[in-house]
Amino acid sequence: MKFKKWYFIVGVVIVLTISVIMFYGIPSYRASQILSKKDAMARIMKKYPGEITNIQLEDHRYFITLEKGSSTYKIKMDPYNGNITSLIQTRQIVKEDDQTPNWTEEQVRKKISSISTGDIESLTHSMINHQLIYTAIVMEEDQRRTIQIDSKTGEILVNKLDKETIPNKRLSEQEAIKIALKQVQGEVDDVDFDTIDSMPYYFVQIETSDNYEAEIQIHAITGEVKSVTWDD
Repeated sequence: MKFKKWYFIVGVVIVLTISVIMFYGIPSYRASQILSKKDAMARIMKKYPGEITNIQLEDHRYFITLEKGSSTYKIKMDPYNGNITSLIQTRQIVKEDDQTPNWTEEQVRKKISSISTGDIESLTHSMINHQLIYTAIVMEEDQRRTIQIDSKTGEILVNKLDKETIPNKRLSEQEAIKIALKQVQGEVDDVDFDTIDSMPYYFVQIETSDNYEAEIQIHAITGEVKSVTWDD
């Protein structure tokens, strides 16, 4: 009876040993279960479109580097079933040299003029997603257009009309006078219209009762008072 029990134990050990050798000890058997690099990359690209810059198989794991925009992703994948076991996103550091635009403001204004006949209401540049971007607000009849341009390449990134409709394209002279008189009381001496940096302005001169003269600069579209200057 003891011998039968002993034989049973030995038999179990032999079966387990053979199974382990077949699974781990025979490279061809284990390797046949591993996804190829091509298949692993295809699975990654399906879930996370971008550019795979590196893929390595180490310690029964695929280690993958994926670049997308200004971000880098470090990915670990199980090579046998294709499951992603780890995904870490890291931001690329923008070098100080990269913050200097290749395109000047004058070049950007010319670019905008080539795609829109409207007046440039404002033009700014700022870091957006680690890119130095020019953002322009352009007035087109009764609508505003937003245009964003890459300061490095001159590529147009955004070109869209705002949904909100602006009631009037430009204030009348009388409307500008009313705004000016709210700032300074007196008699209107002169009204001029001029464009500065592609932006339209009214300049209203008012003489006060104590013989002082003020000039009020008013944005001809928004009605914003930009400045009030005084002369003796």
